Amino acid sequence: MNKSSIILSTGIVLIAGFILLFSTANFQPADVSDNNGNITYKNGMQIIDITAKGGFYPANTIAKADTPTTLKITTNGTFDCSATLIIPLLNYEELLPSTGVTEIEVPAQEKGKVLIGLCNSATYSFNIKFE
Repeated sequence: MNKSSIILSTGIVLIAGFILLFSTANFQPADVSDNNGNITYKNGMQIIDITAKGGFYPANTIAKADTPTTLKITTNGTFDCSATLIIPLLNYEELLPSTGVTEIEVPAQEKGKVLIGLCNSATYSFNIKFE
C-alpha cells in the first residue's frame, strides 16, 4: 500500500467512526425501562410486571422505596434459562411455569436497594432499583 492509500483509508475509518458515534449518542437500549407501563399501583402496593422469555423484560426498573411490592412474572411458552428465577435478596429460587403468571411478594425495600433477579445460569437478569 502506498502512503496516499493509507491516509485515505484512515480518513474513511475516522469519518465512519464519528458518524457512528454521533448517530448513537442518544440511543437508549429497548430493554431499559422508563416505567411506562410495567408498574401499577393498587391498595398501597406497587405491582411490577416482568416478562420472562428469552430474557427478562424490562431488564431495568425504578420503583418506589418503602412500598410493599408484588412482582408479576409472566411466561408464555418459556422453556429457556429464564424459566428458572433466582432472587438472592429474597432467598427465592423457583422453576416458573412454561405459561402463566407467578406473583412474588417483596417486602418494602429501602431507598438505594437493588433487587436482582436472574436465571439459573445468570445468562439473563433484571434489576429493580428502589428510589
